[in-house]
This record gives sequence, C-alpha cells and structure tokens, in this order.
Amino acid sequence: MRHVTCVTAFLLGLTVACHAASEQPRKFLVVEPAVVEQWIKTHGAEYKYIWQSRNDGRNGALWEHYAPNTILSSYFPYLRDSTGTPLSEWLMHHPEWVLYRCDGENVAFQFGRPIVPLDIGNPQVRMWQIANFSASWQTDVGIDNFQLGDHERACGIKSPSGTFKPIYSGSAGTERLNSVKLAWLDQVAQTLHRAKKTLTLNYSLDVPAESETAHRIISSVDGVLYEDYWGGEFPKGILTSNSRMLELMKFFSLAQIRQKSVHFIFQLKSVDRPSVQTAMAVYLINSNDRTDIFISAIQHYGIVPSYLGYDKFVGEACGPATIGRDIIVRRFEGADVLLHLPDAAPAVFHPRTGRYADVDGKDLAEDIYLSGPVGLVAYRRGKRACKNLGIEVTEE
Repeated sequence: MRHVTCVTAFLLGLTVACHAASEQPRKFLVVEPAVVEQWIKTHGAEYKYIWQSRNDGRNGALWEHYAPNTILSSYFPYLRDSTGTPLSEWLMHHPEWVLYRCDGENVAFQFGRPIVPLDIGNPQVRMWQIANFSASWQTDVGIDNFQLGDHERACGIKSPSGTFKPIYSGSAGTERLNSVKLAWLDQVAQTLHRAKKTLTLNYSLDVPAESETAHRIISSVDGVLYEDYWGGEFPKGILTSNSRMLELMKFFSLAQIRQKSVHFIFQLKSVDRPSVQTAMAVYLINSNDRTDIFISAIQHYGIVPSYLGYDKFVGEACGPATIGRDIIVRRFEGADVLLHLPDAAPAVFHPRTGRYADVDGKDLAEDIYLSGPVGLVAYRRGKRACKNLGIEVTEE
C-alpha cells in the first residue's frame, strides 16, 4: 500500500472558486409541499429557495412574513404550453405555432405527455411566453427542461393551410435549433431582468464546461437547477467517470465565479444512509454561498425531505476542494468531506482515534474502505475550526 498524494485542483487544470462563506449545508424545496402556517413559522427559514411554489400564492404571504429570505419560484416548461390548452384549440387559433416530428404528421410531444410543444423560433410565441412569465407573482421564474441538441425531436411546423415546413431537420437543423434556443434564452432573461425578475433554468450540462455556449448560458441566467443526479443511476450514472465528475466541477465553479445560484437535486433509487451520505458529500464538495440541496426518491417532489441527519451543519468551508489521484477532499469547520473518484482504485481512510464521528456522534472506525463513487462526511469532534487533524488515506 502507498500514500495517496493530494494536489490542488489547479494542478489538474480545474479552476475552483474559493469563496464559500456560509454555513453548510443549505437546503431548498422542489415543488412547494402542503405545509401549514406553523410549519412555515418553525422551519421555513431553513430553506433558501422553492422551485415551483404554489401558483395561486396561497402561502405567499406566510413565506414572506416568516422566511423573507426564501426565494419563491414560478414554473414554466420552456418548449411547451404552460396553460394546458388542448391541441384542438391551438390548431384552431395558432396552428403555425405547433411543432411536429419530421414525418409532418405527429406532434412533437415530450415525455409521453400531450402538452403542446411550441416553436420558440417564432417571435409571436416568444412574446406570448414572456408575457406569461412576467405575469407570475413570484420574483423568480423557473423554466424547466432546457436542453441543447435534438432531444425533443422537433422538426417543423404546419402552415394554416396544412402544408408541413421542416425547419430543424438534419444536423444543420439541430444547429439551427440550438441557435434558436440560445437566442430565446437571451431574450427571455433580458426581458425578465428589466421586469425585476430573476431566471432559474433547469439545465443539465450537455456541452463542454469551458465552452462559449456554457459561458453564454451561465451569463444569461441567475440560477441553475441541476436535476441530473438520477436515482436509478446514482451513485453510478453521472458519476461513472472521473472526467464527467471533474467536468461538472468546472461548470459549478463557473457558476460560482459568475455569482449564480446552483440548486442540486439528488434523486435516489433508495433513500438510505450510504446514498444520502454520498449525495451530501458530492454537494459539499461543490457547495458555496449560492448553492443548496434537495434529496428524495426518484421524482418524489412536493415533500419535506428527510436527510437522515446529514443536514447537520458543518460550518463554513475552509477552502476549495483538493483533488488527489483517488479522492477529492474538502475541509469544513466541522467536518472533513471525502469523495472517492469513480475510476480510482480502492482506498482506505484512516481517521485518528477520537477525532471524528459519524452522523450519530459515534467514533468512526479505524479503517474505512472506499471504492467506486462513494462519499464520506467525517464530523469533527470538539470546537469547529479549520484545523488540519491529519487526513491519512492509503491506496490498495
């Protein structure tokens, strides 16, 4: 066995922003749960953001009174009708707004739902959408499922006479659609900012983190909802390779440098302690004073989540994450966080006896074996401080 040498992120070509002066972890809610006034009074301020608060505003005044710093967001799908108007009505009044597949017959419905997809390249569609966005009572506008590429399989439109016009077919059409999406995002963001509203975009990185496109997306928005940690694939899936994990760290660091919020959703196939601890470790490695976390089963939204104790405060970060050959480590005032890299060889963490505890306050085992994409939050005993207690990790 030999010691693992930890090096700074910069030596690996990874730019990591250093400022993270806030108590961690910070939490948020996904779809406002059915809570009563007493709950908001007691717990509301624990949550920094609500993605999709109630559109009827029923609890808006309560949140404002008891948790004035909690940001409430509306909800709109970016490429789909948010009003629920039937397809027949669209075909009667605005047939040229509806998107079709390349066969010219099938409407380009998404996710198996009959929600009408709209051609956002049409200036009239954009103005109609922006009017709806701007009319929401919430200060933040949440826009769902933004993607680049041809995920929607949208191809073209029909004229009022029924003639099909392919606009986005083939590779050139996909590039044209990407340009339309980015121009749409710029226009929506600029208009909302003039209306004194912020924009949060549900977007999972699908371009290089250091690309001009990634910079353009981050520059346009005020926050990113990151929903790509799918439970059925976690802790595999998105964490299947070191390169993907490090690419995401670059993207989240870019958001921090630009002072944008990132709301991390972790959807777990099994909401058990190992999975929750790993999710929290991934979050803490990437956290700063504009991030927060939500953990649940797959698509189990509209709840007050249980973090199984791992929402215990660890204080402020003592600095950026340190990336070694096998493990990423980040020190907080009240804990040291380790994240084993997916492609790395198994490693062993040797906590000094009596220096660290688990989430229940029990001493950590003398040897903790780490393999695959697994995380560990080692809570420091005694007074919280940015003191190096001596992290020793060896590789098998």
